[in-house]
Amino acid sequence: LGFHEELTGLENIYNSLSYSGMSKSDLSKSVEDIKDFVELGEYLYQPIKTYSLGMKSRLAFGTSTAISPEILLIDEVLGAGDSYFSSKSAERMKRLTSSNDTTLLLVSHSSAQILQFCNKCLWVDDGKIKRYGEALEVIKEYDKFMVDLENRKMLKKSIDRDVPEGPSDVSRWSSQLSGAKIKQFSILKDDIEHRIFHTGDSIEFNISFEVTSESIKSIVPLVFIYTLEGTPVANLSQVVDIEASGEFDFTFSVGNLPFGNGEFVVSVALYDQIDIHDISNCSYYDLIDRSYNFKVIGSVKNDPSLIVLDYDWSKNVVNMS
Repeated sequence: LGFHEELTGLENIYNSLSYSGMSKSDLSKSVEDIKDFVELGEYLYQPIKTYSLGMKSRLAFGTSTAISPEILLIDEVLGAGDSYFSSKSAERMKRLTSSNDTTLLLVSHSSAQILQFCNKCLWVDDGKIKRYGEALEVIKEYDKFMVDLENRKMLKKSIDRDVPEGPSDVSRWSSQLSGAKIKQFSILKDDIEHRIFHTGDSIEFNISFEVTSESIKSIVPLVFIYTLEGTPVANLSQVVDIEASGEFDFTFSVGNLPFGNGEFVVSVALYDQIDIHDISNCSYYDLIDRSYNFKVIGSVKNDPSLIVLDYDWSKNVVNMS
């Protein structure tokens, strides 16, 4: 961006916009937009060598997104700053890339950011292209790769690459524990497997699994639901007593589906136990990551609400003239 440490934040804004080829007639309007966005106040009149990393990131992001370039290259910058600024940045990015005039190239290790902003994903490992394709499919494979890598380092176990019964494109993570395995997963309505539902439907998440170890006395089936953008929406889990090894069917029943219009992806797993405060540190026998999709049609067309609440209301007359 051509920022100079000795210049003030405001001087760097003017320089950067000039380097980008902005006309003088548009310069003042863009500067005011940047000042309002970065919210650095009096610090804009101080040299940026006095800025923290977060303040510099605000200034750099606000300035680079004040124009509408053909290609916008962002390198992890959304990770800097507090959650308030990250939210503002996300909204600004969506507005900038909502038209076909700007192509966003986001370099990031954040799966959630990639799913939020990108349609396609290019996974580069050690200077080589490992995979290119739809963002969700690449992220699923990348997440599995990272978990397998960690398990090889921590547990020194061989990677289980078996494919379960059911869809052939599932992303199965390597097992942390042995003795139990998911055989099949289905989403049902009226005992029939479906992929499209309506708000308020009664649906069931059915897990068929096998326990081969006599030492397993209880197991925790878990269903985790995400939006296509990677936002966690809900999770269903239950401790199930196991009296003997064998095959089991377990069903989570949702009597009134509270989801609005949207598409969702589902992970399914078998855990040893669950800590509701930190699931990431719990050990699992089997985990299939975001490999099942379903769609919900809301009662109101184009309603963007993610959740539809079933509510009552009342009216009380406080005072009448």
